[in-house]
Parts: sequence; C-alpha cells; structure tokens
Amino acid sequence: MHLFRVSPEKREQTYCKEMLNPFACNPYKEQPNIEGRKFFLFGRDANGDLANVPQNFSLDLKSGVPGEGIHVWNVEGQKEWEGEKVWTEESTSDVASWTEPVLVEGLYNGGVQFWEPMIPFEFVTGDSENFFESNETYVSQTIVSLPSYWSMTYKPETGVTTLVIKGMSEHCPKDSKSAKSNKSRNLRGST
Repeated sequence: MHLFRVSPEKREQTYCKEMLNPFACNPYKEQPNIEGRKFFLFGRDANGDLANVPQNFSLDLKSGVPGEGIHVWNVEGQKEWEGEKVWTEESTSDVASWTEPVLVEGLYNGGVQFWEPMIPFEFVTGDSENFFESNETYVSQTIVSLPSYWSMTYKPETGVTTLVIKGMSEHCPKDSKSAKSNKSRNLRGST
C-alpha cells in the first residue's frame, strides 16, 4: 500500500524520458532530462549514508518508477556498485520464501516520495491468524512525519486485514488542542 507524501501534481512531474522497460527508468547516465536524473539524487547524511531510511536499506537502481521514485528496502547480501549498497538479483531471496510484510520507501530528488508497507498475498489469506509489527528508526532523520511504528493483523474468521501506522504529524504539534481538533474534522470528512 503506497502512502504518498507528495501531491498528484508532484507525482506527474516524477518522470523519465528513457525507460529500461515499460515500468522503470534507465540509469542516471542515460537520462536526457533533469526530471529523469532526479531519480538518482538521494538525501545523505555527513557520512554519505542514505538519510530518512531505516538502517540497512539498499537502493534498487532498476526500480525508478515514474510517479513514484527509486525503491529502497532492506535486502540481505547487498552488493556495492559505484560506492552504493544496491539490490541485485543475486542479493535477494526467492519471492516464494517471502512470508512477512516489508517496508519499502520511494526516493526522488533527495526526498521521500512514498512510504509503503508491502504485504505478501499469503499473509492476508488462509486459515491462520497473522500478526506483524515493526518499530522504525531512520538514518539521519530530517522528516519528522515518517512513521515510527506499523503493524498488520489478518483475522481469518472475518477475512479482515488491519494496518496500524503511528508517528508524528508534520502539521500539528504532538498532543496539541489543534492536532486533536484537526483529527476530528478529518474523520467527519471536512477540512
């Protein structure tokens, strides 16, 4: 489930002219326009590590998707490419062995475009109740509204999957009267 941090108008500006395949952008050096090159600009801390992503997240340089950004997630067995920890076909497990939700982020032009809990189909189907939770901390976090906790529960007796996401609001101070008031208005559908 992609949770976008930018407007639909900004997403329309997230594009590349040269495509690797129908879904993903060609590498940086093959992008003739600035919008395409922005897929390969990443926020970094003073040590050169990717900022605003959890520790051990890797870039998938072949996943620059128009409207989304470059995908990053925790991939075991990361490879180095031009000084970057990157995903390769050899460094990922077989998709069939994927049984629990994972967190994926989308980066573009130094920022975080989306935050995505990705859920395997097997987790939300079948006869067994499933639960997953994760507390997130981010390398050199500068975006206060990135979620600090998320969980997912599947109840087979109802077929209902529940996703819980917790974190600070970017717009309202924690525990303020204004934050509580805005939350109530949003629940009623007015803004």
